[in-house]
Amino acid sequence: MAFQSPSPQSFVLCNGDLCQVLGPNKFRQLTFDGTYMEVSLSPDGARLAALRKIAGDEIAIEVFSLPWNSASPVATVKGPIIVEEYRLPIEGKLVWSNDGNALYYLLSLSSTSAYLARTDLKTMETKGLCPAIDFIIIRKGEYANKLIVHKRKHTLVFPWYWYWLVDESGGEVGPIGDREALAEFCDRYCNGQSCQ
Repeated sequence: MAFQSPSPQSFVLCNGDLCQVLGPNKFRQLTFDGTYMEVSLSPDGARLAALRKIAGDEIAIEVFSLPWNSASPVATVKGPIIVEEYRLPIEGKLVWSNDGNALYYLLSLSSTSAYLARTDLKTMETKGLCPAIDFIIIRKGEYANKLIVHKRKHTLVFPWYWYWLVDESGGEVGPIGDREALAEFCDRYCNGQSCQ
C-alpha cells in the first residue's frame, strides 16, 4: 500500500482514501472509495478539506467537521467555477485562509496557467481572483493574510514570470520580483515563513 508522507496535521491519503494518522505506521481509514486526491487541515484543526474526483473529469472540494464522525461533508464546492465568461474546472492545491473561514485553490485555465479562486465557507460564495501559476498565503509578519502569487505576464516579445503581492480579493498590492527577490521578501517580511 503506497502512502503519502504524513504531515503534522495527522491526515494523509492512502491509495485515494482519507486516512487519519494515529502513530508511526498506524492509520485509520476514513473513506473507502479511492476518489480523493488531496487533503488539507484547517489552521484550528476543526475542519478537513479534501479534493475528490466525483464523475469523469469533474472534481469537487469537500469539507468535513472534526473530530471525524461521518464521511458526509458539511460543505461541498463543485466545479466548474464560472470566472468571467469561462467555466474553469477545479485543479487543486487546497490552502486554508489564516482564520480558517475560506479556502484558496487553483482552477485549470490552460496547459501552462491556472486561476486562483477563493471560497468563503460561511457564505459558500466562490470568486475567481486572478491568473496564477502558483500561490502562497503569508501566515505571519507585516503582510499576514496577503498572498504571494506567481504570475505570467506578457510583453510584445515574450512572457515573463514574477511574484506579486496580492490582497485577499485578488488585487495586486505590488510586485515582488523573481525567485531571488521572493527569498529576500520572505526573509524581510514573513517572520521566518518559508516561501518555497
